[in-house]
Amino acid sequence: MNIQSKKTRQIIEAARFLFMKYGFRRVTVEEICRKADVSKMTFYKYFEGKTEVFKSVLGDIFRGALARYRAIMDSPAPFRNKVQAIIRMKLELSEEVGKEYIRDILSGADPEIASFILGLKQESVRQFLDDLKELQASGQVRPGLRPEFISYLYDLILESFKDGHLLGLFPTIEDLTAEWMNFLFYGIVGPENRSGEGR
Repeated sequence: MNIQSKKTRQIIEAARFLFMKYGFRRVTVEEICRKADVSKMTFYKYFEGKTEVFKSVLGDIFRGALARYRAIMDSPAPFRNKVQAIIRMKLELSEEVGKEYIRDILSGADPEIASFILGLKQESVRQFLDDLKELQASGQVRPGLRPEFISYLYDLILESFKDGHLLGLFPTIEDLTAEWMNFLFYGIVGPENRSGEGR
């Protein structure tokens, strides 16, 4: 790894830790520099500002999550096992996320970040809908399920993380994520009471 990429990685990793814990708005460039053990001059040599490094952090998270999702969906495991693996993945991702981080990325206060997040979301939803259609064609998902409805639910779930009352009902983001994921995939009845996967 050359010096430039090493410094860039130091900054991104420090920023990720701080953003996840305190959110975007509360973290300063000075704090990122301290955590990364670099000068402000070095920071600005590689990044125009806090927004750009935040986008790098989001891009890293998205690419990593998408690679894991793709590996799960492309595996030969039965669909029920894939669902459980996706739930576990979502829970692991939510473990490091603070409530301030969720509120900041969903608030849409920064148009540049909002636009960047929208692009990431559209790509992840496109892949998920394509997978659902393939699963329907192979009989693993209920034929009458409308993929567009799932996309709509996805938006509702994201919106729910802005709701302070709802967030207050759960001790952690992980707990709320678990509730949503289980409800999305299993509904009220639960997986143990399902007699078939395609219904």
